[in-house]
Amino acid sequence: MVSVGHQKFTLDSDGQLSQVGVFAEMFINANASATVIAAKDILTQIKGFSAGESNKVTFKAGVSANITNLVDNTGGEILATTDTAHGLSIGDKINISGTTANNGKFTVNTVPSTTTFTFTDTFGLDEAGVVVRGEAFVAQKAGKYRCSFSISYKAEISNKVYHWNISKNGVAEEKSRVAEKSQNVTETVISGQCVLSLAVGDVVKMEITGKTDASNITHEEVNFIIEKL
Repeated sequence: MVSVGHQKFTLDSDGQLSQVGVFAEMFINANASATVIAAKDILTQIKGFSAGESNKVTFKAGVSANITNLVDNTGGEILATTDTAHGLSIGDKINISGTTANNGKFTVNTVPSTTTFTFTDTFGLDEAGVVVRGEAFVAQKAGKYRCSFSISYKAEISNKVYHWNISKNGVAEEKSRVAEKSQNVTETVISGQCVLSLAVGDVVKMEITGKTDASNITHEEVNFIIEKL
């Protein structure tokens, strides 16, 4: 067996190298677009990853769409309409930002059409906003996985506290948390890791929480790796 980084290879019957093991990576390179923090203390998905090498772990692409209006759907549910096909599915964890009263993290309840979806919240105003679903790993094999990340970021404002977490099925894994007070303009590098027990179909993402307020932050370079132990 030959190891190159986190990738493992073995010789097949034809003398060719074949990958073994269960792993995947995603990355962000040379990014200049800010991650919009949905609201203070709200877990916000980091979007903009590209798929890297993988074996027996699914990379689920992220989506982003402009919300053109929100309607009270009764029963504590809101119907959102987007200007283009949103690409969302029932059960997706999403972030909504740019509204007055309905920013936050939600679960998609229903998808009546390619440009509408519903979520549970107290209706505020009929207004525009943005919906985001970040990129994710989806486990194909059950077991324990080592998850690790490194991030280079720049904040818009100094002395703002952020928490970075790996999340499983929309819930932050506190053992993965890295807390940092921002220094604007200065590039800062952080890293973290944890071991997660995953079932088939579990969804793993990188997320951030603004603990001081909802000041945005730019993730310039990110590497996120998952590997079955």
